[in-house]
Amino acid sequence: FGVMGGYVAGSAAYIDAMRSVCPGFIFTTAIPPPVASAALASIRHLKESKEERIQMHSNAKVLQARLRQMGFPMLPTVSHVTPVLVGDATKCKQVT
Repeated sequence: FGVMGGYVAGSAAYIDAMRSVCPGFIFTTAIPPPVASAALASIRHLKESKEERIQMHSNAKVLQARLRQMGFPMLPTVSHVTPVLVGDATKCKQVT
């Protein structure tokens, strides 16, 4: 939490423009070796264990069903990715 990254100062319009056109720059930082090691350990564990994947898909199905019940427009999916159709650029930006 907060151990990698940078800081940019500027007007609200400048910061908004950077967020819109520079996501590859903003969200790209080399990871420290301990984080890389932890990621590798996670991958090795998940290659052997199916429990987490099963739980993730179950949780996604519950979330998707609840969102549908609440009237959210959902795109069809067979994955854990939950595509909610916002349909308005301003509203989409507000929820991200």
